[in-house]
Parts: sequence; C-alpha cells; structure tokens
Amino acid sequence: MFTLRPLSRFDTAVSLTVITLLLALVLMIGSAGRPQPAAATPQILYLAWHEGSNGAQIFVTTPDGRPPTQLTHETGMVLDFAPSPNGQTIIYSARRDDGGSDLWAIDRQGNGRRQLLACPDGACSQPVWMPDGRRLLYERRSFLAPGSPPGPPRLWWLDTVDGATLPVFADTQWLGYRAVVAPSGQWINYLSPVQQEIHAYHLSSGRLVRIPSRSGEPAAWNSRGGELLITQIRLDAATLSTDIIHIALDDAPDNDAPLDTDAMRSLSGATAVQDSWPAWSPDDQWIAFTRKGTAAQSNKQLWLMRADGRDARPLTAEETVHHGPPQWSADGRFLLYQRLDIVQQTGTAVWLFDVVTGEAAAITTGSQPAWLP
Repeated sequence: MFTLRPLSRFDTAVSLTVITLLLALVLMIGSAGRPQPAAATPQILYLAWHEGSNGAQIFVTTPDGRPPTQLTHETGMVLDFAPSPNGQTIIYSARRDDGGSDLWAIDRQGNGRRQLLACPDGACSQPVWMPDGRRLLYERRSFLAPGSPPGPPRLWWLDTVDGATLPVFADTQWLGYRAVVAPSGQWINYLSPVQQEIHAYHLSSGRLVRIPSRSGEPAAWNSRGGELLITQIRLDAATLSTDIIHIALDDAPDNDAPLDTDAMRSLSGATAVQDSWPAWSPDDQWIAFTRKGTAAQSNKQLWLMRADGRDARPLTAEETVHHGPPQWSADGRFLLYQRLDIVQQTGTAVWLFDVVTGEAAAITTGSQPAWLP
C-alpha cells in the first residue's frame, strides 16, 4: 500500500521545470506550420512625376522592387521632403500657385495630412530634422514685393508639436541654406552665400567655424559629429579639380577667422579629379562619393575609399551614366543613389548598390531617393 507524502521544494521545482519544457515543446510544434511575422523591410522614399498635379509627388517603395505607393496628392509639385528620425512622420514642402511653398506633414502610410506651416509671404522648404524628432530647421525665403520671386534664404526653427517658429540666428539678416544637422544635435553646418563658405555652428555655445568652400555642396558629418567632409575647388595651372577635404573641429580656431588650410586635409590625392558628395559609412570606416575624370565626356561614377583616403576604388564604370549622391543604409551594406543615362535619356532612376557583392540594381523611376527608417 502506497502512502502519499508532501512534495519537497526540490520536487516542486523539478516538476515545474519539466512542465515548462513540455509546454514550450508543444508551442514550438504547434507554431511550426504557421507563417511567422516577417522582418521589417527597409523602405525608400523618392520623388516622381505625377500628371494630375503637374509636378512631382512623394512615392515609397522597397529595395526588392515591390510596386510603389504614392503618398502625396498635392495640387502643386512637392519640392523636397524629410522623414523623421523614427520614420513615422514625413515633412515636405509643396508649391503654391503664387510661387511660394508651405510645409506639410503626413505619416509613413501617407495618411493624416496636415499643414505644418503656412508661409503666405514667401517660400518655406528644405526641412531638416533634429535628432529629438520634434524640432526641425527649414529655409525661409520672403517675397520682396508682391509678385516677385522669393528673396535670399534664411534658416528658421520649427516646433512640429506646437507650431512655434523663429529665426536660428539673433541677426535676422544672417543668410544660410542647405543646413545639415550633426548626429549629436549639437552642431549644424550650412552654406553661407555671401562669404562663399561653409559654416559649422555650435547651437549651445554659439561657436562659429568658417570653412572656405565654393563648391556649393554642404558638409557631411561623421557619426560622432566632430568631423566634417567638404568639397573644395583646386586650380592647378589650367586644370580645375574638386577635392574631398577632411576637417576635425577640435583643430579649428575659436576666433571668427576663416579656417586655415593647415587644418584642411585632402583625401583626393594629387590627381586632377572632380570629387563630390562624400558620405561616411555608419561606422565611419569608409567614405562613398562620386568622381568625374577630367575628360569632358566622362560622367560621375560611384567610388569608395577608406576614411583616411586610402584604397580608393570605383564601384561603377559607366561613362555615359551620371551617378548622384550616395546614401548609406543603416547596416552599411547598400548605397542608395539616383542614376541618369545621358545617352538613353530615359529619365532619372533610383538605384541600389550592394557594397558586399558589387551588384547594382534598378529600383524605380524617380529622383531624390532617401531611406525611410
């Protein structure tokens, strides 16, 4: 005859462990035949022509070439756009009938359209998000007189929650455009049309670093926000070159004098080339850029080099094709860019280059591509 006895703590623990393992096994077997949620697929925003609005609209697609979706349906053309850091909001500027433009917002599915900022007395465009996902910079160009074209550009702040807007600089006559925000959110850089310089501006201290540059391209920040890549025109005898220049802000003077050439290190070498649109990889180890030879018939190709300028090599070699500014994917594997075949004249297309395999693939017809986080 058996006698029941109370379970000890050890027996209870063993029993619970066995039951847990059996339940887990049952769940695994039961779910084996069910489809599992797919990993999030990165998306690509771009502009493409839409007949109904007589201008470009924002579309979204994926790197694997799925059918694109139109996100905006403005009566006026969309000029530019910027996805928020978390990818949930897209800010864009849309042109009005009077030649000005306003700022609008939608979510990543194209829903919830709302006017973020009305600019009845001018044109507001080129939105750039701050890392906090709430504030952004934009360019404001005021009409100098009714019916006149917009005037010179000035940088303004906009709070996307309460709609508050004010100039970036205390001197409201200070000009600037094509702003780029450092990943840290502590610095911005922008083009100064009067001085023909790039200005790096520290937002909290007001420190201003003046960098001579006449290329018309904004500077690129590294991931830490303390180093810049710019392009600088160089004239040797009768040969005009454009070099990629590395600048460490720690080496820059604190005064308002233009940056000395000793603090500017060329990464392009002594060869006469025209380099442009440098972009650091997410780990700051590589720089993607476009390069054009000195031959008149050549077009810009995609290139790659190490962050110190070594091991520069071409990624594309299509002399009749012009390659636009590259943008790295978050994992550092792909470069997103626009491509224009000069001979075929089929219009601008969005392409993707796989840095690992060396393969390039067409995504869709369009321009100004950008990653949607």
